[in-house]
Amino acid sequence: MSRSVLCFGELLLRLGAPGDTRLLQTAVLEWYAGGSEANVAAQLAQLGVGTRYVTRIPSHAVADGVLAALRAHGVDCRDTLRGGTRLGSYFVERGAAPRPLTVIYDREGSAFSELTGDTVDWSTLLAGTAWLHSSGITAGVGRGPADCLATAIRAARTHGTRVSLDLNWRPAVWGARDPQQVMPSLVHGIDLLIGNPAACAAMLDIAAPGADAHARIALARALRDRFALGRVAITHRVVESPRRHHFEALVLDGATDTVVESPVWSVDVVDRVGGGDAFAGALLADLVRDVPLAQAVPFAVAASALKLSVAGDMNRTTRTEIETAVRVRAEQG
Repeated sequence: MSRSVLCFGELLLRLGAPGDTRLLQTAVLEWYAGGSEANVAAQLAQLGVGTRYVTRIPSHAVADGVLAALRAHGVDCRDTLRGGTRLGSYFVERGAAPRPLTVIYDREGSAFSELTGDTVDWSTLLAGTAWLHSSGITAGVGRGPADCLATAIRAARTHGTRVSLDLNWRPAVWGARDPQQVMPSLVHGIDLLIGNPAACAAMLDIAAPGADAHARIALARALRDRFALGRVAITHRVVESPRRHHFEALVLDGATDTVVESPVWSVDVVDRVGGGDAFAGALLADLVRDVPLAQAVPFAVAASALKLSVAGDMNRTTRTEIETAVRVRAEQG
């Protein structure tokens, strides 16, 4: 299994109230390893893609345990940097209508947030790597991680490594910082941009000219034209309730102007965290293998739908399970 993809982002400890209890109602919290890029790395590895993960965490037992949980998915974590004193974390309360999902971040001053533009030897790490993947969350954590990501993207271009970025708009992560001062230069010229219409508007100042599929296609083309993108994936989620979601996506091939749309998946949600990361990981897994978009897009959306039925941040469904779900959904029309 070749080392094909390198994912860069913050590894997090997720703490959550069990079942339907509230955070301050319970004396016991469930924990999971999490973080957008870590979730993508886990999905890639589970689908047979050689995957490395780069982050920075402290040297203590809790950080070791979270890293071990990611390794258990088959991700190569040997390039993990050690330093700092705090592991980033966040708290989750599932919610039930009319009470929404609640997420509380506790990552200020984390080891990852202390990264600087010259912390990582990207030239060495990216040699022989097919893809670099990261997200807008990494840029939002602070100026240092944003500079580090910019350095990684420059190094990727030097090495001929393709680049994918998931916008992952999280206002609570950015705080008072303006993503439009950071993200446009990061996404310009990359090979794959992933985002939903709200993220594109908030982070890149390009709004969809409506709410239907035609508007999302127009948004993808506008993004391609402004930022010279190779491919653009636009996801769309309708949250009927915390436990009932409808998810779909389309991907524009910038060179051919071909658009591939997925069917809509209606999902009974067990855990909504990581659904978009499963989509990104499954899409990348097929792009690495040069699978045509006509197959890759339905596969990635099915992976996302299945993730929503799995507790924790990371998808735990196999390629066979995803392919079976695609086939059954196609038979349903």
